[in-house]
Amino acid sequence: MGLKQINKQTYTSSTNSGTITGVSSNNPHMLVGHSLNNIDNAGVMDFKFTVSGSPTSASTYDIAYIDLKAHESFQKFGNPNQDMFRMTDDMGHAGNVGNSLNFVITAFNMQSTDEYVFANYEITSNQNNTSKPLRGYQGAVVVTDSVSTQYDGFSFNLNGTNGLGSGTLTLYEILP
Repeated sequence: MGLKQINKQTYTSSTNSGTITGVSSNNPHMLVGHSLNNIDNAGVMDFKFTVSGSPTSASTYDIAYIDLKAHESFQKFGNPNQDMFRMTDDMGHAGNVGNSLNFVITAFNMQSTDEYVFANYEITSNQNNTSKPLRGYQGAVVVTDSVSTQYDGFSFNLNGTNGLGSGTLTLYEILP
């Protein structure tokens, strides 16, 4: 088993959205986000799968995750029929510019024509704030639209004026 890099996007100036594509096989794929930093109050980062390079718009994302916090009790979430899956919220909470996010998404069946696509994800974010220093998500998502839909990548969106200031997204194929 090994990893093959498919695509890499490096961000060095402000953007609120982005897309990374290149999935063309039904092998599992891994998207790694490294040192993603906000430059204003862009605290919410949402992801969608893409079809032909465009984000899906259907509310067919069934999600479940646990929000792990260093500063308070954990929270569990489970929401069907969403139009995205969330990487983090509170990243830019209360003007804490310079907060960072790292994550790994492992997706399965992205090119399948007879099974739903699903993914597991693990996230850590540092809020650059002594009262809320560290949080993480562990979760899963399954997309319950047509099983014949073939996905080719991921898109993200941040709220806020300037959003993401820097960081890297790297897409890998997991080889057998």
